[in-house]
Amino acid sequence: MILSLFLSIIIPLIFGFCILNLFFYATPYFIKRSPDNEKHNILEFFIWSYGTGCGLITLFIFVLSILGLPFNLWVFNLPLLILFLINIIFIFLKRRIAVQLYFSSFRRFSFIEIALILIILFEIFFALSESVLRPVINFDAIAQWGWNAKVLFFEGHQFFDSHSDLFLGGVHINYPLHIPLLMTWFYFWQKPIGDIAFLRQIDTNLINDASVNLLFSLYFLALVGLIYFSLRRIVSRKLSLLFAAILATLPLIDYHSFNAYADLPLAFYFTGAAVFMFFYFQNQRKQWLILSAIFSGLAAWTKNEGLFLAIIIFVILFLYLLKEKKIRTHLKDLAIFFIIFSVIFWPWMLYKLFYGLGYSNMANDSFGSLGFHPEIFSPVLFQIFFARSFNLWFGIFVLILFIRLKQLKKDHNLYLLLIILGSVLSYFLIYLLTPSFKFAMDGTVVGRNFITIAPFSIFLAANLLSARGGKSE
Repeated sequence: MILSLFLSIIIPLIFGFCILNLFFYATPYFIKRSPDNEKHNILEFFIWSYGTGCGLITLFIFVLSILGLPFNLWVFNLPLLILFLINIIFIFLKRRIAVQLYFSSFRRFSFIEIALILIILFEIFFALSESVLRPVINFDAIAQWGWNAKVLFFEGHQFFDSHSDLFLGGVHINYPLHIPLLMTWFYFWQKPIGDIAFLRQIDTNLINDASVNLLFSLYFLALVGLIYFSLRRIVSRKLSLLFAAILATLPLIDYHSFNAYADLPLAFYFTGAAVFMFFYFQNQRKQWLILSAIFSGLAAWTKNEGLFLAIIIFVILFLYLLKEKKIRTHLKDLAIFFIIFSVIFWPWMLYKLFYGLGYSNMANDSFGSLGFHPEIFSPVLFQIFFARSFNLWFGIFVLILFIRLKQLKKDHNLYLLLIILGSVLSYFLIYLLTPSFKFAMDGTVVGRNFITIAPFSIFLAANLLSARGGKSE
């Protein structure tokens, strides 16, 4: 059990490492100069690798399944093994990996830094302990994400059969499949290694349903690590730890670290995409553009809202190149972003178009037509600033924006704010104009939606409060 759990976690990390390593090997061949003059903390690169690996493994499983290949662990691991061997060949020929990695040097910690580290470690321990001590029990996890994973695991031959009642799980069939496929990946590693055929009768003793919660705690750990290491590039260690601790202690973020919903993984991918785009704005190194495109594609592959968030990042990239008068010389950058994003997202999008799945789940609902619902403003604003367990963070964030208004014009911070405002506007338009207004009114979706915005707003706030104007120690 422990070995299987370890393999289900470490293989996505290795796979993601191989993918990123090949991307950075290939970069000098389709870009005139190599952008890889920058060293990366090895733990930071592992975070990127784990997120990339989890997302692309589920995409591989999806593509292999719709191509009609057998739905089992042996088939899923074959392309991963091939990719690993290709990496070994490249490393042998190049005598090095494509990225420069280093371990952090641990200078003496102050009392405040030690206290902040202990707070973060406590929150991580809390998330991990909660995840392994209880099964998937929350409503959407049972009715949607967990249900689809169970159908995939026990009746995989029917899941992609459009004539079956269990086609794409049978409920909310237009939802992206990253989360249920990743949960299924965890389930597969709990099967006896020799068992490659699907069961025809459910035996709940074959799987530990609580262990699948662990993947959401790992996304929580990755998100906190992503914020900390990204901030360390531009602010002091103390400030990085402070804002990582603020993120780790937001109650709603904590709750989503073990509730088996898709919102925290979406927050991780969207935050990564936005942060990497900010670093691209700072130095135009293509590695950041590649990472932003990968994470944007994975955000769209995680949840329907991810597509709108990815479009916002692409639009901000276009506006940046337009304002900086680099649109002609950097058309290749737009093409790189769009191609990488499309390779990740379009297999699912084409599948949806082929079967006419669409985006709305309420086409036949009495609320199923577009309308105008200004009554959402008061309850939505109340939930954002007071009721949705964000510890008053968004009120503090708005205050920081006003205090550091001049700083917004420096170091491309305005583009960060535009990403946040674009995301907020997209959510409000959905609440205002679509049948989703009723879920905004009853408090079902607002907190979940703003989970995706909270981490990136923390990144922007830390950058605005830094006295060094975007330069690390």
